[in-house]
Amino acid sequence: MIKTIIFDFDGTMINSEKYFTQDELIFYQKKINKNITKKEWEENIGRSLEDTWKYYKSHKKMPLSKKEFFKNWNEWAKDIYLYKTKLLPNLLNTLKFLKKQNYKIAICSSAQIKLIKIILERFDLNKYFDTIISAEDLKGKPGKPKPHIYKIASKKTKTLPNECLVFEDSYNGIASAKDAGMLCIGVRNEVNKNVDFSLADKEIKNYKEVNQKFLKKINHNS
Repeated sequence: MIKTIIFDFDGTMINSEKYFTQDELIFYQKKINKNITKKEWEENIGRSLEDTWKYYKSHKKMPLSKKEFFKNWNEWAKDIYLYKTKLLPNLLNTLKFLKKQNYKIAICSSAQIKLIKIILERFDLNKYFDTIISAEDLKGKPGKPKPHIYKIASKKTKTLPNECLVFEDSYNGIASAKDAGMLCIGVRNEVNKNVDFSLADKEIKNYKEVNQKFLKKINHNS
């Protein structure tokens, strides 16, 4: 029986991946190495900023310290969260519906907590979430696709992994949730039409698909 609903953040709740797709690779090529390929960038989607820094330090001779990299990336990304990104269609209605059904609702994201808070305050979403798990909660452990962040979510929400239903938009995120023993729904958005969702239990194209019948079917199969 599903007791807790967990949402990834970028690309699952908000359309920030649209802007990352347009500009992030260029940012990395300018700041790190002009030879970074689109495939390398795609392989890091869904990973924490620290894991991304470690990857490029190992594979592309990252010229920036971790502190410098975080500073540069945050300065670049801040405007996206403050002014550009929007909620995915029908997400707000889904949050209201899930709250009325008395589910625990959590965010479990590789993003930094300060960026998550920008969106929660912009769109007045704090009242819908019982728990927020961010990159800071990893405390040095590897992020997605490893299962640690979702195991932390299970512990923080006091819910068994098989009682959690996760919404994710990336292959790394789906792999993380499944490895943690949770059910996972792949969420299609503007930029992930070709992402491999084969590990997901089901996929949706719009949150309007999440209704009583949908949850009843998920519970029946869990």
